[in-house]
Amino acid sequence: MVLLGEIHNRELSDLLLDAYWKILEPFSDDACKKSFDQLIAISKFFPKPPDFLEILRGTIQDTAVLAWEKVDSTVKSHGPYVSVKFDDDVIHSCIELMGGWVNLCNEDIKNWHWKQKEFVQLYATLSKKNTHPEYLPGIVEKENGPRGLKFPSPVLIGDKKLELMKGG
Repeated sequence: MVLLGEIHNRELSDLLLDAYWKILEPFSDDACKKSFDQLIAISKFFPKPPDFLEILRGTIQDTAVLAWEKVDSTVKSHGPYVSVKFDDDVIHSCIELMGGWVNLCNEDIKNWHWKQKEFVQLYATLSKKNTHPEYLPGIVEKENGPRGLKFPSPVLIGDKKLELMKGG
C-alpha cells in the first residue's frame, strides 16, 4: 500500500490504511499481493477499494459466467424432477425469470447458448436485489405438494453445502 502511495504521490493516513485493511482483511495474503502487483502495473490513479475488490472477486460478469457453469452442470446431473437449492440465491431469481427450473431443464439444447446469454444478463441485474427465492422446485415437488404427498428436500448445490445444511 505504501508503494502504491509512493507511485501515485498519495499520503496515506492511518484512517485510510485502516479502511483498506478492513476491505482486504477477508482475502488471503497471496491474493492481496497479486492484486497489489496488478494495480501497480495498471493503475493510472491511486486505486479505490472497488478496484481491489474487482480484482479479488472478479467482475459481476465473471461471477455470472461461473454461476451459469454451476447451473449447466446441475441441469445435466439432476434434471427437472428434483428441487434444487444453489448456494448463490441470485441463481434462483434468474432461473425463475427464465421460466423456472423445470422449463430450463426441458429447454431444447439448440437454445442453450441463448439461455446462457439470458442468464448472464439477468444475473448482473438481479444481483443488486436483496430478496431471492429460497430454492427452485422440481416436478416431484410441484406435483406431489398440492396433493399433500411427501417429496424430498431440495438438493443442495455449490461449494457452501455445509453452510446451507446448517441453515447458513
